[in-house]
Amino acid sequence: MIGPEQTLYVVDHHHWVRAWHDLGLTQVPGLVRADLSDMGVPAFWRHMVAEHMVHPYDEHGRRRPLTELPAGVHDMRDDPYRSLEAFVQLAGGYRKVKTAYMDFRWADYFRRHVAGPFDTTHHFAIALAQAFRLAHAAGARGLPGYIGPLGC
Repeated sequence: MIGPEQTLYVVDHHHWVRAWHDLGLTQVPGLVRADLSDMGVPAFWRHMVAEHMVHPYDEHGRRRPLTELPAGVHDMRDDPYRSLEAFVQLAGGYRKVKTAYMDFRWADYFRRHVAGPFDTTHHFAIALAQAFRLAHAAGARGLPGYIGPLGC
């Protein structure tokens, strides 16, 4: 997204961009969804909120004011539950569907039911197994992409 003063905004795949940044990559593939550089700052942010192009929640799943959004990719904080959510989805725990913020909803579900921290590969593997089972539990029924109970 190109915003006021020709500023570039990452509106999707933030965590991949942050991972590439942490690996030392200086360029990443991107697609400009829209050029909103002719908008003033207040109108731009109203548009971003109205079109679900911004999700101002911190790494603990708490809503934050737009003024607290990171200034750049290097300032983003890691949300380990977003990583957990991504691995569950890749493992087939639920279907990826076109619903706004579906990944955040799954991450918040896991945040409520899977204890952290995931500071080692072993801890992350245990959390992944728990989260995969939870993705098929009745408590996840209302989440986008829910597949249903695991077969035997």
